[in-house]
Amino acid sequence: MPTTPRKLLPYVSTAIAAYVAASVVAHPEPTPPIEAAAAAVAPSGNGANPADPVTALGPTWGMVGYAPGNIAAVPQPFGYDTVIDGETTKRIFLSFGAQPDVSTAASVFYTATSDDAGQRFLTSEQTPWTALNMVRLDDGSFLSVEFIPDWVDSTHVQIRTWRSTDQGETWTLTQGDYTAPEPMGFLRVWRGPILLSDGTVIVPAYTEYASDTRNASLILQTDDLGATWTLRSTIVEPTTDLGTNEVGLSYTTDGRLIAAMRPDTPQPYHLRQAFSDDDGRTWSAPEVVTGPDGPVGSISPVLTLQPNGMLLLSYGRPDNNLLVSTDGTGRSWAQHEFVFGNAPATSGPARDMGSSGNTGLTTVEANRSIVFYDRCHSNNLCKPYNEQYSIWGAYVDAVTPGGGKIDVATKLRAGTATISGDVAPADPVFPETRLEGAVDGSSERHAAAVLRGGEGAGPPSLVVELDRTYLLDRIGLMLGHDRPYSASVQLSEDGRRWTAPVVRATRTRDHALRYTDIEPQQARYVRVTGVAGTDTPVTELELYAADVDTFENDPVFGVPRGWTDALNVTTTDVDLAGFESRRSLRLFDNYVDQVAKITRPAPERDRQVATFELGSSEWNYRGQFVFDVVGRNGDSSTVRWHFLLTPGAYPAPGSSGTPAKPTLQAWNGSRWLPVGTLDEPVHPHTWRTVTVDATLDGATVTIGGQSFTTTTTFQPATALAGMSFTSAGTGVTSTTWFLDDVRISGN
Repeated sequence: MPTTPRKLLPYVSTAIAAYVAASVVAHPEPTPPIEAAAAAVAPSGNGANPADPVTALGPTWGMVGYAPGNIAAVPQPFGYDTVIDGETTKRIFLSFGAQPDVSTAASVFYTATSDDAGQRFLTSEQTPWTALNMVRLDDGSFLSVEFIPDWVDSTHVQIRTWRSTDQGETWTLTQGDYTAPEPMGFLRVWRGPILLSDGTVIVPAYTEYASDTRNASLILQTDDLGATWTLRSTIVEPTTDLGTNEVGLSYTTDGRLIAAMRPDTPQPYHLRQAFSDDDGRTWSAPEVVTGPDGPVGSISPVLTLQPNGMLLLSYGRPDNNLLVSTDGTGRSWAQHEFVFGNAPATSGPARDMGSSGNTGLTTVEANRSIVFYDRCHSNNLCKPYNEQYSIWGAYVDAVTPGGGKIDVATKLRAGTATISGDVAPADPVFPETRLEGAVDGSSERHAAAVLRGGEGAGPPSLVVELDRTYLLDRIGLMLGHDRPYSASVQLSEDGRRWTAPVVRATRTRDHALRYTDIEPQQARYVRVTGVAGTDTPVTELELYAADVDTFENDPVFGVPRGWTDALNVTTTDVDLAGFESRRSLRLFDNYVDQVAKITRPAPERDRQVATFELGSSEWNYRGQFVFDVVGRNGDSSTVRWHFLLTPGAYPAPGSSGTPAKPTLQAWNGSRWLPVGTLDEPVHPHTWRTVTVDATLDGATVTIGGQSFTTTTTFQPATALAGMSFTSAGTGVTSTTWFLDDVRISGN
């Protein structure tokens, strides 16, 4: 089936729009001018500096929702690692309240379950246990501690703890005694237990003692599966001016515990935080949590430390918000994201209506988490929205510096990379404990490759063989979880001759990856070596290359760092995803008044070699693809080489027919001139390697192994300085192309 004849309006840059009107492919009549261009739906403009950490809120989606009047509020997620079809992923329990949020209502909880890291929650059921206070133990079992204990008297309660030894299928209840140090009016357990390295489980709680007028935030502990509980510490001693209750708890990258707390003081209702450097036995004086725009508040603080060391803090009321400590210490909160708000008024009581402000966080990749929130409060504040209750989630990508992260895990599954070594045998209780656990994107304590040598053998090691040689310049390493371990990292081009260690970790107690910037060097093999006679868990290993943009460490659905002049182009992990990876760059043109375009600047040089993987969508047989060698002419930007790839007619999905052969053309300033015809059709949903080896006088384009040389230049240039990529014109819509593994060098 031939393509529809149309006018081609290729885009080069804002500085050279004059040639557009003359670029006609097959339609002799000009397209009527568009009076006003529509605003871009996708993010546009320039990406951030590759050396900067970036946080971006991504798509939102409904997870649980019912007809009006059926309550689903106050999300309580808990995720743990499992292996499905050879890939480590998160299974997530999502509990939520189904009763009015008033003291006289009996607790009713439902729990939905996702087996694909929160993308879909296909089942939900009423459960006596919740994910609010859930932790996984070293024997693989789960503990879930109830929010409200059974009251005995003012100094005695029984804390209700559920335990499952079969991945949450069945549960048994233990009622554990807790004796308070003095009479109290109530006790609530909230939220996020932590398993310490000595096997003790600690969990935040809050109370109000009879001798006080303010709440007190506590840390409770158990070392016998909830049979007995004791007070480990009081985080903040209440005063007449300050009391605290709800607590978010996490480790930081510098090994401390951080507690973020809801105050019970009058307005201003700002969150407080305190730190402990002895696993929660003692605490620093509380301080106000301050974001980039000042103090923040006010309820439901939740903390999570991503595997990449970015510390996230979600909180609510008013609205739902997120702070990020980019160095993972919690000493400063430099980045803020507004998540969701639907208050029907900007002041007065209605300012707190709509969403309850109760949030949740679960990490699903090394640099990505889900923030959970509700859209309707269950304490009579949802009337303006006809009591349409639901639980929603949003992706948040909090990424560290570095744009060349290599997706080793996906390459292993594709068979283009390998991993081997001296490791402990597979663990049937924790399937994520395996060789691939070293590169699976999880920092959970059992998601690791455990180095173990034979008796009398030398230091054990594992070796990653990549799909090709990379110019490595940054390495992330995490060993174990809160226990001292040592290891070194070496590089090799051939797997036989190894460098001196480029990374040395000596008795580090890790809670997240530690990154080391190294002198860039070529390597295809990476070796991690532990200590002889000692088990060394390699919890996570990340590799970064200086010579390639992989988009694996850029926020999804945003403009990647280091790229400029973007319109309708973002990173993506859907549709075609990446080339042997999770993520790629997508050009999506569905408009009659816009194109999809983006530029990758590069240092000025006389010869430039650009290589990239070009992916085709299932529907892109309808559109062409333009790629340019960007140049400089004095102080002006130019386009030295302007190429057009025409895939040729391709049968629509489900149709019969023979694909036409693709053609390559070059623009000389007034018309397109033929460069060559490809032997292989551009098949939908496939990748092909494209190389553009250009000087100021000639260019060779290689597509899928077939090379074409041309001297047809476009604009004058004194140097070459990058690449631009564009969908070809406004006459055809639904054109989608993908780019991945973009390399621009001088050789």
